[in-house]
Amino acid sequence: MYSQVEDELKQVNANYQKAKSSVKDVEKAYLKLVEANKKEKLALDKSKEALKSSNTELKKAENQYKRTNQRKQDAYQKLKQLRDAEQKLKNSNQATTAQLKRASDAVQKQSAKHKALVEQYKQEGNQVQKLKVQNDNLSKSNDKIESSYAKTNTKLKQTEKEFNDLNNTIKNHSANVAKAETAVNKEKAALNNLERSIDKASSEMKTFNKEQMIAQSHFGKLASQAVVGPKDSA
Repeated sequence: MYSQVEDELKQVNANYQKAKSSVKDVEKAYLKLVEANKKEKLALDKSKEALKSSNTELKKAENQYKRTNQRKQDAYQKLKQLRDAEQKLKNSNQATTAQLKRASDAVQKQSAKHKALVEQYKQEGNQVQKLKVQNDNLSKSNDKIESSYAKTNTKLKQTEKEFNDLNNTIKNHSANVAKAETAVNKEKAALNNLERSIDKASSEMKTFNKEQMIAQSHFGKLASQAVVGPKDSA
């Protein structure tokens, strides 16, 4: 235990020296990350706004494209009806020239309308595809910016924690040293007490063994005298 608390005291001082030597560099890295984080946050906000605007524009274009498609289909159905009506007039052999002209004009007018809608539908389709590509590119770009921001933000939090930990190590050094030294002194005192107890016990054991040897020697002499005594009296 003594060597352990002594190592802990050494570690407290080593941590302090390390904190003093690295805190400035960590602070610079932290401040640099703060600025990078701000810039990336602005870029992310701008990207999100652009993507939101793109989504709105694409949705609007898609809805218009659907409406034009429906109008195109309706115009085609009406064109078919007018062509059928014109053909019936021709086949009836009873239509006047004026009726045939009106029917023909109606077909041509509707045909032109349908043709214009077909062209409009084509152009709007191209625009929708163009907006989809732009939207997809914006979405991918936004994902990259968001990922970069998340990484920078994580790194910022880690560096901030490291910076705070180093400052706390420096700030609390005296208290940490005092605590570690108290633990060392306590263990040292306990070790000294243990050594004294061992020395005392060892001394007592030596005294006891010496007394035992003296006692055994004394009893040995008495025993010898007891054996010799009766022989002499005989």
